[in-house]
Amino acid sequence: MIRIFFTYLLPLLLPTAVYFMFMLPAQRRAKARGEEVSWEKTPWMLLASAGVVLLALTLGALALHDGEPPWSQYDPPHMEDGNIMPGQFSDAPATKE
Repeated sequence: MIRIFFTYLLPLLLPTAVYFMFMLPAQRRAKARGEEVSWEKTPWMLLASAGVVLLALTLGALALHDGEPPWSQYDPPHMEDGNIMPGQFSDAPATKE
């Protein structure tokens, strides 16, 4: 659950959270001066677009920098002495020339 939050939800919602973090105090000051505060001026489309772009960059970076090296070999789960051994990646065996 935490991985889903940091991988998908945080990049998607971060631009909106930063916007509101700066705008709420500004709106309080405007209200204290007697000016009218309106949520209709919030750039929702820009915030949503920025969130989607940040999400795409995050997923792209994870796809390129996460995981095993391309030359590694996957050993599937197998039985060993009556126990199921989980699948794992290992270095590819050396080839004879």
